[in-house]
Amino acid sequence: MCDRVPEPFNSRRELRMRRPDDWHHHLRDGPDVLRDTVRAAARAFSRAIIMPNLVPPVTTVAAAGEYRERIEAALAASGGAPGSFTPLMTLYLTDTTTVAAVEAAAASGFIKAFKLYPAGATTNSDSGGSLAFASKKRASTDSAPHAIGRKETGCGCAGIFNANAALELRRGGVYADQLPPRAFEEAGALEHLEAFCSLHGPAFYGVPANDEVVTLRRETWKMAHSLPLGNEEVVPFRAAQLINWRMDG
Repeated sequence: MCDRVPEPFNSRRELRMRRPDDWHHHLRDGPDVLRDTVRAAARAFSRAIIMPNLVPPVTTVAAAGEYRERIEAALAASGGAPGSFTPLMTLYLTDTTTVAAVEAAAASGFIKAFKLYPAGATTNSDSGGSLAFASKKRASTDSAPHAIGRKETGCGCAGIFNANAALELRRGGVYADQLPPRAFEEAGALEHLEAFCSLHGPAFYGVPANDEVVTLRRETWKMAHSLPLGNEEVVPFRAAQLINWRMDG
C-alpha cells in the first residue's frame, strides 16, 4: 500500500494556529470608541502593543496606567472576559523625554516600549522627535480607525481600520504592515503564517507565546460597508469586498 501523500499546505480548507498578538495597534480613546475598537482587537488577538499618539500624547507612566484602565473598562463593557485581552502599553518619545522617565517606564511592569514619531510624519505626531531611524518590524496590523467624517475630506487622516477582520485580511492583498501583495497564500507560504503572527513577536518582546488556538476556514463572505465607531461610523479596510477566509468566533 502506498503511503498517503500529505495535503499541500496551501490547499488546506482549514488552518489552526496559536492565537496571534498585534504589535502595533491604535485603539483611540473615549468610552464609546474604545468599546468598539477593543471588541474588534480582542476578537483575534490576545495582546496588543497600544500606540500612545492620543491628544495629548501618552508621555508618562501615570497617563499610560490611566489609559490602560480605560481599555480594560471598555473590554468589560464590550462583553469581554477579564484577562482575555491584554493591552501592552507604550509611551510617546519626545525630544524632552528624560532618563528618569525611561527608568520609570521600565520599572512599571506594564509599559513595553517607547514609540518614536518623527514630528509631523503621521496622525497626532506634532509632539514627535526630530531623530528618525529604521528598524525591522514584528507582525502588526497598524489598525488606525478614523470616523468617516475625518477620513473622507480634502485633508483626511492617515490610517485604515482592519482590526475587525485582522487575521482574515492577512491572506492576501496589500496590508497595513507593509507585507507584499498576496504575501502568504498567493506566495505559497501559508506554513509560515503562524510563526509570523504568533511566534516571532513574543520571542522579540520576551513573553510566552499564547497557548490558545484559533481556526481559520476557507469561507467567502462580504465585508461590511461601514461599522460602528462610538457614535459615528468607520469604513473598514476592503469595505464591501469579498473575503475568502473566516476566523471562528
